[in-house]
Amino acid sequence: MMSMENHVEQIREHNYLLQTCEHCKKELRLSEGDIIFDNKWYHKDCFNDMNKDSKISGDT
Repeated sequence: MMSMENHVEQIREHNYLLQTCEHCKKELRLSEGDIIFDNKWYHKDCFNDMNKDSKISGDT
């Protein structure tokens, strides 16, 4: 049987906030400014770049 201390240590070692950015496909550890949109995860900079690109293409 696993002790409570071992169980807590395993939880600390496992990062539940690890995702993949939909734009760059790189690892994303959720931090302030990152974006979840329509069940997709984005780095803040990737989301901004993606929106800037769509605004530019929409203007032409």
